[in-house]
Amino acid sequence: MTPAAILAKALESFDDLAICRLARLAGVTPDNAQRAAHGSKGRPAHVNDYLRLCAVIGLDPFTGQRSAPWQPADLQATMLAIALRMKRGARGHNIRVAAKQMGISFATLSRLENSNPRSFEIVLAACKYTQVDPSHYVKRETLTGNQLIARADRRSAA
Repeated sequence: MTPAAILAKALESFDDLAICRLARLAGVTPDNAQRAAHGSKGRPAHVNDYLRLCAVIGLDPFTGQRSAPWQPADLQATMLAIALRMKRGARGHNIRVAAKQMGISFATLSRLENSNPRSFEIVLAACKYTQVDPSHYVKRETLTGNQLIARADRRSAA
């Protein structure tokens, strides 16, 4: 099951209003949260939207298992880009060879190396190529229930 499908399955128990509230907590647009919840017709959610939604519902973005909710954070895309270039250089691969080994297009790898990943599936392919656990590129800070409520209250007041 793809990460996008795992997130859609985790969100299927939420109604549209709850999805909008989750979007506000996660710092993503309600439209993007709705797309993630409905599987976006095969198009995966943007990597940062995916990570942020996983954070607020307590879904480990790497394993798909339930976890404690954590502070929404974006992918450290620049660090991933540096790791990709370094690994590619160490292996003596040009960008086309590396893209082929990852099973992605040349253009997609170029976006990754320019710190602009599109989906979490692509990030996982890059991490497999670099042989680095993807969790190294995401800062995770666990939140308590009170912190989540306070955060929601602050966002509602704004």
